Amino acid sequence: MDAIFTWKNLSTAKELQNTFFWHYARISVQTASKYHRTILYTDTNGAKQFKNNGIGFDEVIVLEEIENITGSLICIPKIYTMLQRTEPYVHLDFDIFTNREYHTYEPIAFGYPEVNLKKYFGLRELRYLNDNYLNAYEKEFYMYFDSKNWDWRLIPNFGVFIVNNPSLVKDIFSRILKKIEKFEPNSSTKHEYASFIEQFLFMRYVEEFDIDYEFIYDKSPFTFKDSNFVYVKDKMINVSYKSGISTHLNTLKFAHFHGYRKFPTFSNTIIKKLITKENPI
Repeated sequence: MDAIFTWKNLSTAKELQNTFFWHYARISVQTASKYHRTILYTDTNGAKQFKNNGIGFDEVIVLEEIENITGSLICIPKIYTMLQRTEPYVHLDFDIFTNREYHTYEPIAFGYPEVNLKKYFGLRELRYLNDNYLNAYEKEFYMYFDSKNWDWRLIPNFGVFIVNNPSLVKDIFSRILKKIEKFEPNSSTKHEYASFIEQFLFMRYVEEFDIDYEFIYDKSPFTFKDSNFVYVKDKMINVSYKSGISTHLNTLKFAHFHGYRKFPTFSNTIIKKLITKENPI
């Protein structure tokens, strides 16, 4: 099974430097390469960017479909990547730390649910669902979909997305793109709708067609509390540059450093420590 990545630069160079993107990307690609063949799907500029930053893949594929995107929806390049695949794969975001081989016996699997109101139902979860998904539907996507049969309680995170049946995934995303054709996703600058298209809509088709799936974890195994504290399997860990975080990470199958942009101190110390000569990945 290949570990595949997708990239089109939808940020400014200054933003990329300030958010430590290339450090996390190096960690993501190098840890995945221990267990899988790595492939980057990108445009011409993206291929140059990764080469210039010293991040190598087993294969780099420049897709015309990604080249021609003019909008800023980060899900659209990823969807075009998955439309190309004919062999099983795991698609990884560039903030994923991999600590084992990815596999599933189901047609598809996800790293963890981003929203799971079936198990975690509170005001914080309801606000998150409203801000990130319900608002998108009511502002835009009500024009393309009838939501009367939707179950809003479960939405997967696509940071880790394992696919045994590529044709199934291709069919679902093709249906989604057809439905939102008038939205013109290739040129849309409404970047806040990316998760709704990629994660929410995909899951509604999974439920409609009663497709078998699984989650690796029932919630994210790694989350930030602040720049000095993180949660690993719900245990609060105080991390420092001296002690590092490798031991704690090595207890996980994977870690998703989701939200790292809000914690530059953590990025500048602990995560950069993972790629130094003294502490190689």
